[in-house]
Amino acid sequence: MESIAFRCYMIGYAARLLPRIVRKIISKTVFHRAWLAGHMGIFEQDGRQHGVTDRVGFQYRK
Repeated sequence: MESIAFRCYMIGYAARLLPRIVRKIISKTVFHRAWLAGHMGIFEQDGRQHGVTDRVGFQYRK
């Protein structure tokens, strides 16, 4: 089951869009959440979630 979810994550991470009917069919499942997390660029490292808006590398401009 994890390998299928990981595959869905990688499809989303590759910015491949799923047709709306497919998204409606798999909505509220692990597969849709994995695809959406990949599409949004969210990943987990050392038990902590990171994403596009993560402030770890944030620096103020001078």
